[in-house]
Amino acid sequence: MSLADHFRELRNRVVIASLGVLVLSVVGWYVYADLIGLLIQPLKDVRDASGREIVNINFGASITQPFSVQLKVAIFVGIVLSSPIWIWQIWGFLMPGLTKKERRIALAYFCAAVPLFLAGAALAAWAIPRTVAILLSFTPEGAANLQDAMTYLNFVLYFILAFGLAFLMPVALVGLNQLKILSARVMIKGWRVALMIILVFAAFVTPDPSAWTMIALSIPVYILYWGAIGVSVVMERRRAKKDPTTAWKDLSPDEASPL
Repeated sequence: MSLADHFRELRNRVVIASLGVLVLSVVGWYVYADLIGLLIQPLKDVRDASGREIVNINFGASITQPFSVQLKVAIFVGIVLSSPIWIWQIWGFLMPGLTKKERRIALAYFCAAVPLFLAGAALAAWAIPRTVAILLSFTPEGAANLQDAMTYLNFVLYFILAFGLAFLMPVALVGLNQLKILSARVMIKGWRVALMIILVFAAFVTPDPSAWTMIALSIPVYILYWGAIGVSVVMERRRAKKDPTTAWKDLSPDEASPL
C-alpha cells in the first residue's frame, strides 16, 4: 500500500471507531439516571450512616453543569461499551504489518490485558465507597460537605481508569521480557526501585491526596509485579530449553565461568 492508501485506511478506521463511540454514547445518555445513582451512592451511604444532611452532590456551579455531567457520563459509557469496536479497528490497522507468529503473540497480550483492566476497574468500584467514607470522615462536626458534581464525577471516573491502567503493568513487563529488553533477574534485583515507582505512580494517578487511596492501588499492583516476574522466569526457562546458548547470556562473567 502507498502512503496515501495507509492514511485513507487510518481515516476509515478512525471514522468507524468514532461512530461506534457516538452510537453507544446514546445508550449512556438513556441509562444516565440509573448510573449517576450508582456513582453517588457512596455519598448517600455516608449521609445515612452519619444521620446528618450534610453530604450531598451539588450541581450549582453553573446552570449548564447538569447537562455537562450527563454528557460526560454518556461519552464515558460510549467509550467503554464500544471498546471492542475501536480496539478491533486498531488491531485491523496493525495486523497486515505483522507476521503470523506476531499476530498470535499480540492476540495473547490483548486477551490478557482485557481481564486485567476489568479486574482493576472492579477493584476500584469496590474501593470507592470505602475511600469516600474515609475522606468524608474528616469533615468537622456541624460542617457541610457538598460535593461539586463535575469534580466528584472526575474523581470517580479517573479513580476507575487509574486502577484499570495500573493493572496493565504486568503485560508491559512480560512484553519487555519477551523482547529480551528486561530480564527476570533485573526485575528481582530492582524490587525496591519498582516499589518506589509504583508508590509514586499511585500518588500521581489517583485523584485525591489521601494515603489510603495510594496504598489501595499500590498493594495489588506490587503483587502483580511479582506475578509478572514469575511469568518471565517461566518464559526464560522455555527459551533456554529451545536455545541452550541463551541460558548463560544474561549471566555475569563470574557466574558464567566460575573457574
